[in-house]
Amino acid sequence: LLRQASLRIVEQGLLRTRQTLDSYTTSFGELHDRPPADIVFARFAGDEFIAVLPGMVDRDEIDTVCARIHEAVAAPFVIGNATAQISVSIGIACAPFDASDPADLLVNADMAMYAAKGSGRGQHSFFDADLRHKIVGRLALERELLEGIANDQMLVHYQPKFCAASLKVVGYEALVRWQHPVRGLLYPGQFIAIAEKAEVMCELGEVVFAKALRQLSEWQGTPRALPIAVNVSASQFRNPKLVERMEEMLNRSGIDPSLIELEITEQVAMGDFGLARQTLNSLRDLGLHLSIDDFGVGYSNLNELVNLPFDTLKIDRSLIDAVGKSRRSEIVIESIIQLAAKMGQRTVAEGIETQDQLDFLRSAGATHLQGYLLARPGPIADIQRFIPELHLLTAA
Repeated sequence: LLRQASLRIVEQGLLRTRQTLDSYTTSFGELHDRPPADIVFARFAGDEFIAVLPGMVDRDEIDTVCARIHEAVAAPFVIGNATAQISVSIGIACAPFDASDPADLLVNADMAMYAAKGSGRGQHSFFDADLRHKIVGRLALERELLEGIANDQMLVHYQPKFCAASLKVVGYEALVRWQHPVRGLLYPGQFIAIAEKAEVMCELGEVVFAKALRQLSEWQGTPRALPIAVNVSASQFRNPKLVERMEEMLNRSGIDPSLIELEITEQVAMGDFGLARQTLNSLRDLGLHLSIDDFGVGYSNLNELVNLPFDTLKIDRSLIDAVGKSRRSEIVIESIIQLAAKMGQRTVAEGIETQDQLDFLRSAGATHLQGYLLARPGPIADIQRFIPELHLLTAA
């Protein structure tokens, strides 16, 4: 794939051949002491390539080259008996405007490439000073996150789940927060992408799981010992040691596993069906309850879905938000609820923010409800003080 892609980039993107590229090395493999006479193209590391384009500093001209490269790699590749479809992210730095030192120029182009990746598939991005500031800030936050996990700065807030029929609290969802020593309380949208980039989602997931077990331990033997749902990220779910680590933590805690529900997104559960079924069955064997999160906006094969050992379907909040605005979305919600009921599964409708949404979901037969209208997430002390008042309000 690398060979085919590089050849397309050279011939269709850079409009050169392997023979007309400037090799920029002597017959002994040593670098020339002259500037390149024409385009230099080389594999840099892994799946990364570098092109040096002498004299090309006009942005429109560079845009045109990038567009040709994007188009060149967009067509499917045939590798043996398989077909692969890929995209390319391109970062651009120009000398002497962005840097005069070759090493700095390379670093700046690399920063621009990661900015392009962050914009989506098949993009290209030019380096600028603002980008450097953002990258430096992101790297600082990444370093601080690693320290935050190590220094127990991660908190768990809890959002109650309600029985649709009685509107009584029947469980909680554990939601991670970061109590940053300088920036204050940070929410997932401010650091989850950083955690994924730093490849510490497994560690972060274990922190939340451990804190949920600790909370259940404090509640043990009291009426407040209600189930807690914990989200499992894609990287955590793919970790071959996930089941082993959760079993170890459960055994140490002494907590009844049925008080823990793991939420796995529909996209992750259906990504590699064989692996998902094996992993979910192993987690179920530990006694844990399982929920398919963000359900209703993916492309599930229902024939495969029914073979997954889940207990709950959690309806995606984008569908809930459309209640009262889109009859089609309401029909999808009703169908999900009916499907789950016939399979003996519960349904959780999350993201409820209006009375109309609440009324519709209760009438549609959802078994559990969650959202700001009923209760916002908060520290467990705040939630426990809030719950009795909420029961009085809903009973009125």
